[in-house]
Amino acid sequence: MAKTTAERQKEFRERNKGKTRKLEVLLPSDEFSLLHDNAKQQGLTKAKYVVRLLHDNSGDTGAVQGNNAID
Repeated sequence: MAKTTAERQKEFRERNKGKTRKLEVLLPSDEFSLLHDNAKQQGLTKAKYVVRLLHDNSGDTGAVQGNNAID
């Protein structure tokens, strides 16, 4: 039987407890579109794209792939 949305959400929260934190940001429409398009062009989610930007800005050359909380 298929899981309900509430069941999937509960499993997600349990699986990611303590691994991630929510960032809520209001962006102007043009900048949101730019974020969306850039992430899509790179083949990343918006979250992974932002993480990559943070690492690139700090000089860290580590890839944003692998077994982390946003995979």
